[in-house]
Amino acid sequence: MRTFHKLILLVAVLLTSVAAEAQLRTSYFMRGSYFRTELNPALTPTRGYIALPGMSGIGASITSDFLSVENLYQRVGNEYVSIFDNSISQSDALSRFADESHLNLSANVNVLGLGFYSKRTYWNIGLNSRVQGAASFSNSLISSMKGAGNAVNGHLDASGFLEAYLGTSFYVHKNVNIGVRVKALFGVMNIAGDMRTGSRINDTYHLNGDYQLTGMFMRDIDPELGRAYDGEEVYDAQIGSLFRAPLNAGFAADLGTEVRLFRDRLKISASVVDLGFITWNGAGSKSYNINTKLDLSDSSINGIGNIANTKLQHYGALGSGGENLKKMLHGSFNIGLEYNFLYDYMSIGLLSHNVFYDSAIQSSELTASLNIRPTNWISATVSKTFFMGDDYGIFGVALNIHARAVNLFVGADFVDFNSVSTSKGTVIFERPLSRSLYVGLGFNFSRPQHIRLASAEAKAARRDARALRKESKQ
Repeated sequence: MRTFHKLILLVAVLLTSVAAEAQLRTSYFMRGSYFRTELNPALTPTRGYIALPGMSGIGASITSDFLSVENLYQRVGNEYVSIFDNSISQSDALSRFADESHLNLSANVNVLGLGFYSKRTYWNIGLNSRVQGAASFSNSLISSMKGAGNAVNGHLDASGFLEAYLGTSFYVHKNVNIGVRVKALFGVMNIAGDMRTGSRINDTYHLNGDYQLTGMFMRDIDPELGRAYDGEEVYDAQIGSLFRAPLNAGFAADLGTEVRLFRDRLKISASVVDLGFITWNGAGSKSYNINTKLDLSDSSINGIGNIANTKLQHYGALGSGGENLKKMLHGSFNIGLEYNFLYDYMSIGLLSHNVFYDSAIQSSELTASLNIRPTNWISATVSKTFFMGDDYGIFGVALNIHARAVNLFVGADFVDFNSVSTSKGTVIFERPLSRSLYVGLGFNFSRPQHIRLASAEAKAARRDARALRKESKQ
C-alpha cells in the first residue's frame, strides 16, 4: 500500500466502513427498530434484542452539495466528459459549484449489542466501530484543476474510532420519557490538515497539503525533515499495533426525550447526539506535506480519477512527540414530530436533523415520512429528505421485521433513478444512487409486559371504534 489515498481506505476497511453520518433518518419513527436509539436514546424498540457480531447493523452515508454527475460531467452526445477536460471552459466548470463546497460522511458497524427491559426501564449496551469525516474546499480548487491559479483553500478532517456505550430510557411521567447514553471512545486513526497548492501540468494534477496523521497504526519513528516517505514506512496495518500504540481516549453522551399527547396520537421528541471528544496522543502524531498526483488524461466518466505516486514528506518540527490534540465529534441535534392515525396502523412524521462541528452547523436535513404498522411485528417507512442547498432531496425506504425471534432491518436513502448509458456500455445514474444504506440482523426477546398491555388496549379500542361505526350506520 504505497499511496496516500490507500491510507484513508485503510481506516475505512479496518472499521468495515467508509464515514458521514451513518444514522439512517428513515428509521426514526419505526417502533420495532433498535437503530433509532442512535438518533434519540429516548426512543425504545418494542422488544429487547441480542445483536449478532458484525451483522446486527452496518451502515454508511454521505452528504455533499457537489457530488453528482450533473456537476462533474457534461454530456456530449452519448458520452459524459469531465468538466476538467480542455473542451469545458473554466467559467462553465466554476458555475456548477458554490463558493465553498462541503462533504460529510460517516459509517457505523455494530460489533456487539444487547438491549433489554427491566420493568418499564430500557437498557442497552454495546460496541460500535465508527468513522466520521468532513471536507470543504473553495472554488480555487476547481480553478487550479482547470490550470488557472495555484492557491487552494481546503480542509480535511477524518477519524476512525471504537465506541463502547451504555444507555437507558425511563419514564419521568406516564407521557414523558427521557434517554441517556454514555460512550467511552478509543481513537484508531485521524488525519487532519489543509490543502495548500494545486497545479496542472498537461493532464496531471498535483495537489499539495500539510497534514497531521495520528493514531494507533503510526510507526514509532522520528521522521527526517524534508524526506519523502512511502505509506508503509509511515503506518503499520498490523492489528498488533493496536496494543503497542499510545492510547487515544475520549468521552461522549447522547441525550433525548419524547413527549406523548392526546392518547399517544401526537408525539414530540428531541435529542442531542455525539456530544463529546477524543484526545489524540501526541506521541503517535506525525506531520507531513502530502503531494497527490491525479491523472486527468482520460476525461470520460470511466477513466478519470486515477491517483498515483503519492508521497508523504515530513515537514516542521513535529516528530514522534507532539502535543496531545483534543477533537470534538461531529454531533447532531434532532427534533421529531409524529401524528398517528387509522387506529395507530399508520403515522406521518417530520424530522429535522442537523450536524454540527466546532460550534458550526455543517449540514441540515428535513425528512418527511409515512410509517405503516400493519401488525405488531412489521414496520415499514417511506420518506423524502430535503437537504440544505440541494433542490433534489432523496427518497428513503425501510422495512423492519421484529418478530419474537428475529429482528431483520433493511433501509436505504436513494436519489433519483434516471440513468444513462455511455459509449462504452456503462450504465450510470445522473445523480448518486444511494446516500446511505443500513442492514442489520439480530435476535429478539419477547415484548415486556407494559408494551403487551398497551398493545392489547389499543386493539380493544380499535374493536370498539369499529363496532360504534357499524352501529351508527345501521
